[in-house]
Amino acid sequence: METITLKINKKSREGKTLMDLIDLFSLKKTAVQIVEKIYKSDNVLNEGFLESIEDFKNGRVIKAKSATELLKKLKS
Repeated sequence: METITLKINKKSREGKTLMDLIDLFSLKKTAVQIVEKIYKSDNVLNEGFLESIEDFKNGRVIKAKSATELLKKLKS
């Protein structure tokens, strides 16, 4: 494993975007790890849910800016 040190100007648009991406990646990884740990310890999740986790890990998700937009996409 390697460590990379970056100086990021958090006030610039690019810096904010980069920080958001780093936070999103960290959150995604953590959320998947938590769900997998729950599944392995309690065995409470069904097969469909596990498929959804795999889709999430592989970037196969529906993206929407609002709940209304999400519902429209799900209905189509």
